[in-house]
Amino acid sequence: MEKTLTVEERLARIEEVLEKSGLGLLAQVGAGETLAENLGLLMEPQVLRLFSHGANVLDILSRIEPATIGMMASALQRGLGETFTPEVMRDPPRVGLAGILKQLSDPEVQKALGVLFLLLKALGKAFGHLNEDMKALEALMAKMMPKK
Repeated sequence: MEKTLTVEERLARIEEVLEKSGLGLLAQVGAGETLAENLGLLMEPQVLRLFSHGANVLDILSRIEPATIGMMASALQRGLGETFTPEVMRDPPRVGLAGILKQLSDPEVQKALGVLFLLLKALGKAFGHLNEDMKALEALMAKMMPKK
């Protein structure tokens, strides 16, 4: 069951997201300047690209079950906290070839490698889709361009 947030809590979260994303700076630019100048800044190609990338990321995240994202983030945070203790960070272990082979027998390492290989497979599929899209775009452009 989700916790109902107050208006103040929601505004605090929005402000935190804006500050982390750098968009808080855009809000401060308008101190004493006209609305038209601020809108002009928002129309800069870099800002428009930033918005486009943000929309793409939000689209991807919207397709994933929110509870799943929360559980994954929480599990990752706990796992990183348990693994990367201050002592380990001060003196990280050195692993040679024999150490790598020994680590491969660890069930946690095997699971992590499984996830890593799933990610690599998804990236490979993404490149395949990208190639298909590029070929379709090139074919469309070839049809539109007059032949000499």
